[in-house]
Amino acid sequence: MDEKKNQEGLFTNVWTVPNLLSFIRILLIPVFAYLFHIGQTQNRGEYLIWAVAVLALSGLSDFFDGKIARRFNQVSALGKLLDPVADKLTQATIAVMLFFTFYKAENRTLHLFAWVFLLFIVKELVMLIGGALMIYFGIRPGAAEIYGKAATMVFYLVMIAIMAFGPEVGAFRAEEGAVLQLYTLPDTVMMILVVIAVIMTFVAFISYMPETHRQVQERFSPEGKERARLEKEKKAAEKAARERERLDAQEAARRERERQAELAARIRDHQKLLAAERAEESKTRSAVSAAESKLQQAWGWYRDKDSMAAQIAEEKADAQARKQFEKDFERLKDRRRDWRKAENLSVDDEAVRRVALAREEKEAAERHLAEIERNTADLAAKLDELLQVKG
Repeated sequence: MDEKKNQEGLFTNVWTVPNLLSFIRILLIPVFAYLFHIGQTQNRGEYLIWAVAVLALSGLSDFFDGKIARRFNQVSALGKLLDPVADKLTQATIAVMLFFTFYKAENRTLHLFAWVFLLFIVKELVMLIGGALMIYFGIRPGAAEIYGKAATMVFYLVMIAIMAFGPEVGAFRAEEGAVLQLYTLPDTVMMILVVIAVIMTFVAFISYMPETHRQVQERFSPEGKERARLEKEKKAAEKAARERERLDAQEAARRERERQAELAARIRDHQKLLAAERAEESKTRSAVSAAESKLQQAWGWYRDKDSMAAQIAEEKADAQARKQFEKDFERLKDRRRDWRKAENLSVDDEAVRRVALAREEKEAAERHLAEIERNTADLAAKLDELLQVKG
């Protein structure tokens, strides 16, 4: 069975003024029913006036929605479905309300005439059920033809006339209980109007038959069944393609999430390494500063042994001390190969040993610091590159 091919494009171009008017007509149905019911059962004439006004508004919206749709190119598949549904529901509601009102009327003519409204109810039920079956079997009901539009207009006019001026039920009838006693339709005139509405309704109903018969015959012919089968296969293929696209999109999203997670993990690792390197850099800088202080102190000790305290010859004394230190250091290394750990040295040799140790410590710290700075720069560059890739 075809999967409602009639629904294709049904919800395209939905938000249009004609469709909004059809929605409003459907929403007005319970409002009308409530107002008319309260007006009749509680003899509240003002409620009947409002019921007539709501019905007139519904009829005007039915008149204008088609004109607006054609004039402003707002015809839609949903509108072609909503408009008749709103008509059928409105007409069936009016027929039900008037049937019970006429059936309970004290006027015997109205009481006996109530059955006529059952014809409207049966006709609307047949059309609603038939339209639903057509849609179920993949047949789109045709839009209202001239007979249908004329019948709807006559129905609204007749029902408004009855609710406004009908005996016992009219809001403006010239009888006791009416808010405005203007005029009462004679029973004969009212019955003639209702019969005309019934005839117009069934003429419109019969006018749908040829096209409906043609569509049904075409749908269940061998060619129609083949088209339905092909349409079903096409929809299945389209559904499978959409499913593949959805799965591909999910897989691509999963891979992207994994890539982002991997990048985030790498970034976190590099941030940790960078933080560790910077901590080591700070520690090494402190060691360099300490070694520098220690070296300066050792130089002071070395220079003081020769009583070179004169500030004027500071630079010359420092240079001479450095040259002398190198000679003394070479002699120390020649005499004591284990000079780093040597003990019981003379004051001169001990001073040389301390300066040499402090200098080596400072140079090692500076080399370590240079290495740390290079590593930090490399890690920072790599981190920037990862952040750019992630972004």
